[in-house]
This record gives sequence, structure tokens and C-alpha cells, in this order.
Amino acid sequence: MAVRVRASVFGRRRLLAGLVAAGAGVVLSACAPAAPTPTPAPAQPAKPAEKPAQPAKPAAAPPKVGAGQVLVSFSSQGNKDELDMFDRIIDGFEQSQNKIRVDRRYDPTLSWPKIINMIRSGVAADVQRTDDDSIYMLTVAGMMTTLDDYFRRDLKREDYFDSMFKLRVGPGGELGGAYVASAPIVAFFNLDLFEKAGIKPPTDWDTAPNMAGWEEMLAKLTKKSGDRVEVYGFHAPDWWIPTALYNAGVDFWSPDETRAVFATPEGIETLTRWQSWFKKGYFVPPGENPTQLFNSGLLAIKVDYPNFTYQIKKGIRFDIGPTWKGKRLTVFHAGRNFCIPHHSKVKDEAWELLKWMWTQTPDGKAGGQVEIARIDWGVPMLKKAAEGPVFLDPAMEIGSTPFPNNPASEVFMIPWRRLSAVNTGKMSPEEYLKKETEEFLTRVLQDIGWSKSKDVRGFRLEASAFEKIHQEEEPPAKK
Repeated sequence: MAVRVRASVFGRRRLLAGLVAAGAGVVLSACAPAAPTPTPAPAQPAKPAEKPAQPAKPAAAPPKVGAGQVLVSFSSQGNKDELDMFDRIIDGFEQSQNKIRVDRRYDPTLSWPKIINMIRSGVAADVQRTDDDSIYMLTVAGMMTTLDDYFRRDLKREDYFDSMFKLRVGPGGELGGAYVASAPIVAFFNLDLFEKAGIKPPTDWDTAPNMAGWEEMLAKLTKKSGDRVEVYGFHAPDWWIPTALYNAGVDFWSPDETRAVFATPEGIETLTRWQSWFKKGYFVPPGENPTQLFNSGLLAIKVDYPNFTYQIKKGIRFDIGPTWKGKRLTVFHAGRNFCIPHHSKVKDEAWELLKWMWTQTPDGKAGGQVEIARIDWGVPMLKKAAEGPVFLDPAMEIGSTPFPNNPASEVFMIPWRRLSAVNTGKMSPEEYLKKETEEFLTRVLQDIGWSKSKDVRGFRLEASAFEKIHQEEEPPAKK
């Protein structure tokens, strides 16, 4: 029987308990493309979608504002399912009070670079969905309203998962934006293919092998006819590879954070094994659609967001679990973030809408956290919403991460989106980690004179520093 329980990944105690029990409490968080339907919005820069997004509804005319009412604008990209969720959140907010009306500026064409430019140029909405990679730099550049004072006044820290105050924050933990939910990434196992191979899928950390053991499993799952691969063993997005590197013991940064550190023996060994999976035919090659392969019974393991469940074809028997073990046990998370741009003229009213998104009513029937849980858009940050019947044991109380709480957050994922050079054998893992990753990220830090000592509340950079980093969309080409 296929595991089709809503949010089963979040509620799976056996999957997550090992993280805490092992004392390796780390959640690796980095921006990734928003999960497929029902979750939209690609990350910066946009990655190819595995499934066409559902058409979004056209923007509606701004609502009429009565005497004594204030109009707050809200903007996000999204597919139909996500925009329907926003509608329910905003409908509930407007019904809960009569002083604030919301102008819903939905725009399916929005990309993260476009949103950032809107914030920089002062035309973004009063409540704007924001790239989680950019929270740190938008905060240090003074482009977002910090929410600490609002939060302390109206909400209680102990009601929320601690990771919310460590990930997707500004310097020293400033709440530069509202981190309303987080989406972890796990492995989906095709049970029929595992049974044919005579092996059991590793559905918890106790049974999860190390990377070498995972490779042995892939060798049994992959089926070939001569040089032709008939069943692939594995697929994971390129931007997920930092998880494997960190698990292997790669710390990402020097202790003072003045340089990036990736080309360690552990990093090279991990990426070399990853590269070999393409050569051996275990890994789905570029250009193939892994979702279609999984639904056709031609892919045994797909690493994805939990709501990949909604894309799995009826009749496909599947289960879920973690990926391989290393020196650490980590889970990749993508944040769901909103901000109040600094130029907003109605910050107090915009906060009321953000607060609604960050909470639920006492009866648990309305509020942003309820609606987020309803479509599995991510783990709600409010413990009550996450610990209810939908999310029984979320993976959020696990700790912090080496994902940049520094200016490199804006560009951290760029090197991993260029990993195809390794996948196709055009570049060695060592050269890639040294030249395309270490040198690029180190230059970003050194160009602005960064060190870890500057990660304190109130630290700010000139806007020109943000622009310089933001404009560097790709590492320089090799000479």
C-alpha cells in the first residue's frame, strides 16, 4: 500500500527521531526551487520545472477601502493551488477585523531577481514574498523592516521552533523577514523496484546506509540492457549536493568565515562518488524527466520535497525516508519567507497581516499556519500548527546550520547550479570545488571585507555592496 498520508514525511517519527537521538542536530537549510504543485515559485535563478505549473488567476482590481480603513498590498508569484491558499489566508484575515483591506498583487511572472529589484527600487508590495537566500543581504542593506520589536510585542518565542530564529535571519539573528514555514527534502522509494531488487528501502536513520552502502543499493536497483539503462537507481537535484558534503564533514567556511572551504578530502571523495554514479548509469542524466521516470516505474529513488506525493501517479507504491548517513545527519530545508520592505508606508498594518500568517486562531480553524498545513506547503513554524493531526513530529527543533548567515547567502547556491560540469565529466570534482566554489564564494566575502565577527545585530552594508553581490549571477568563466 502506497504511503499517501498527508505530510507523512513531517509526521514520521522514525525518520526524524534519529536526528535528535544521534546528537547531530543540524538542519541544512538553503534555498531551492519551490516544490512542485502544490508549491510554486522557482528560486533564483529559475531552474527547469519538472511539471508545468497550473495557470494562475489574473490579478484582481484593488479592493475598495472604506472610511478609516487602510489598504495593505500583498504580492507573490504562485500556481493556482498556492494562490488559493493565499486567498484563504487573506479572506480569513479580512474577516477577523475591519480596519485593514488587502490588495492582492499576484503575479505568476515574478522571479526572485525581479522581486529583489522591486524591493531595491521601492515598488514591492507592503508584504512581499521573498527569496530565502536573500534575507541576510536584504537585511544588512537596510532594505527590509526588521520584525524583532513587533514579534516581541505580540508573539512568544517559545511558541515557535527554534530554527526560525537561526535560519533565514539577518545579522546576529535579526528577524529580517517572516519565516512562516520550512520544507524539508527526503527520498521517495519505488517499492516495486525495491522488491524486484530483493532489498528493503532505508526508511529511517537506523537503517540508512552510508554513501558507499547507498551506492551498493543503487547498483542493485539500476537495470541495464547492454549500454542502455532501463531502470535508473537515483535522482536528486544538483543544488541538494551541499547536504551530502556537509554530512561528509565539510564545514563550508573557515572558522572566521573569511573564506569558503569545500575542496577537503571528504568533499572531493563525496563529489567523486557522486560523479561516478552518472558514469555507471545509476543517476538520471540531464535532459530526462525524473518525475515521469518515477511514475513509469523506471526510477527507484527520487529526492524531493514532501509534496512530491501529489505528483505520484495513482497505483505507484512508494515509501519515504532519509538519504545516506555521514559524519552528520542532516536534512535540507527551503524556507517560506515574506518581508515588509523598508519603503512601506503602512508597516504597522502590514505587520498585522504577517502576524496572521504566522499564527492561528485559538480554535485552530483559521490563520496562516493552518492554511500552510492544509496543503503541505511546509512545516508551520508555530508548534501548535505543526504538532496537530497533520504534522505530528516535525523536523524543525533540530538546530542551526552552516548555510550562510553572512553576505554569501545571496549567491551560495550559484555554484551548485553549475554542477553539470562535474556530472558530465567535463570537470574534476577537485577542480570544481576549488575554482568554481571556493574561489567564487571566498571572493564574495573578501570583496566586502567580511568576517564572522561582523555577524552582530545592527550590522549594515552600503547598498552598493548588495548590488555588487546581487549582480554576480554566475562565477567568472574559466580562462
